[in-house]
Amino acid sequence: MGPQWIKNIVPFWEVLHAGSARDIERSVRALISPDRHGIDLEFALRGLIEPLALLERGQVAAELHDEMLNHGFQITHRTALTLARAGDWQHVLAVLTSGHRHDPDLSTSFSIQERLWQHAYLDGLTETVLPRLAAIPFDRSVAHAKELRGWWLTARQIRAGNPAACVPVIEPDQQSPGYVEAAAIQIAALAGDSSQTMIVEDLRRVLTPKTIQVDLPQHGLSFSMGRTGHELFKAEVMIAARRKDHAQAARLARLSSHDPFISAANVIIDALLEEETGAAPR
Repeated sequence: MGPQWIKNIVPFWEVLHAGSARDIERSVRALISPDRHGIDLEFALRGLIEPLALLERGQVAAELHDEMLNHGFQITHRTALTLARAGDWQHVLAVLTSGHRHDPDLSTSFSIQERLWQHAYLDGLTETVLPRLAAIPFDRSVAHAKELRGWWLTARQIRAGNPAACVPVIEPDQQSPGYVEAAAIQIAALAGDSSQTMIVEDLRRVLTPKTIQVDLPQHGLSFSMGRTGHELFKAEVMIAARRKDHAQAARLARLSSHDPFISAANVIIDALLEEETGAAPR
């Protein structure tokens, strides 16, 4: 909002602390020079989502988000992620639903969706919030988007220890994106259970090795990266971290991650930190 006198900042803080979304918008407009409204208004309002989340005013943040949609400002992703970090899932879902309703073809990058899903998993909400995230039809123009969200849901429910979540055996030519990750988690979760040996073998059979060839002629280098091998390794690490099986984690640390750019130790440390900071499932 540019340089401001303290006599303007103090009353604005009171509005931010106790005012409605429209009160906040009016106050911001009053503080911004009229000739810069079109440039600075969206930037200023975007910057208020985080303080509102920290003040536990998720309802007002969601209402401010809707006001901005009415003005043509798209801040759905930023607002949802900010509220997710604060653990305010009621309003995360309200914002995502509102954003999609305002724009039925709203596209949400898979990286942003993964961050939202990760926050929900760490908050222990695999049976409550994650199914609702999976049901929001983002990216309807992407043929595999719905199936991908379905596999994400199954994978995270298995990782969280839900015995009812399971991955069927699907032949390679019928697999959709996300299946390999989910199947790898299923294999890791069932490994060591003698009663599940057959399903583990069947799942391993359909996970055909997939590699990415990397050529760097300017450096005289050429190598391949086994993505399926990395997914299987990562799945073992995730299950060991969830079960707090430190002996298994130490064993895996001495193996290859099957990705030349990622060390096994880094994968294990990340998974252990995630599980330690996450809440108990509820």
